[in-house]
Amino acid sequence: MELRHFRYFIAVAEELNLSRAAERLGTSQPSLGQQMRDLEGEVGVSLFERSKGKMELTLAGQFLLRQARLLLSSLESDLQAVRAIGRGESGSIVIGSSPSSDVKVLPKLLPAVRTEFPDLEFVLCSRSRRDELLAALLCREVDIAFLRAPLEHPELATTFILREKFMVVLPASDPRARQESVALKDLRDLPFLSNPPSRLCPDVEKALAAEGIDPIAHHLNWDTRNIMVDLNVIGSGMGFTLVPDYVTQIAPPTVAVRPLAPYAPTIDLAVAYRKDNHAPALGFVLSILRQIFHD
Repeated sequence: MELRHFRYFIAVAEELNLSRAAERLGTSQPSLGQQMRDLEGEVGVSLFERSKGKMELTLAGQFLLRQARLLLSSLESDLQAVRAIGRGESGSIVIGSSPSSDVKVLPKLLPAVRTEFPDLEFVLCSRSRRDELLAALLCREVDIAFLRAPLEHPELATTFILREKFMVVLPASDPRARQESVALKDLRDLPFLSNPPSRLCPDVEKALAAEGIDPIAHHLNWDTRNIMVDLNVIGSGMGFTLVPDYVTQIAPPTVAVRPLAPYAPTIDLAVAYRKDNHAPALGFVLSILRQIFHD
């Protein structure tokens, strides 16, 4: 039994006339009549009552009509889903996100993709540590990951997303917090709390060294790799740090975030993905990222 038998049966059952059904299907009446007899032979019961040129559905035929309609409707729905997945308009994509992208990228990306591809499912994997995101990307736990650049790996490709300036974060209770901007030379008396972005940026080390601040000698004995914990530690009065400017949107009231004077080092955020990932959904997400951040 093939799907065409159900399509033929539905046409005959709805028309109750072989001639009209054959015309509707674009086939010959004798051939269609034979198809219906074959179908009845396959199911083992009569589906039509035939008398004096008239056709009526038997109870078995009425039941099969309902089921055949459901079957073909379900099949068409499934085929549409398969086509959407193949075009990248459906399915799922796993996004590895970092604190900066949580704040600056996802609020713009997710609504844009939802508008263009409402059936595409997002799975978010947020991590504060760059090495964890990189490992997740390499072992295919995530499809894309927002990572600090530069990033060089033979299996990965990257696309620049945005550039951030480093800001000074110090206790809100510190008198220097009342200044519009803060110079590193004025912070020599405070312990420096190192964090992953600052350790990735050579310009930060140069800026600290230029003002006589040794990141190793001045750093707090604290390595949380969690920005919210770092901010709360600083808010308690235990030092200062330099963080990319996304921090202005998440800083608690116990800290002050100020521009760095006279010069602020910068750091880039990129989206990374595996070179062998050719999923259409990935291509669509990358194209939307380019529209948002590059156009």
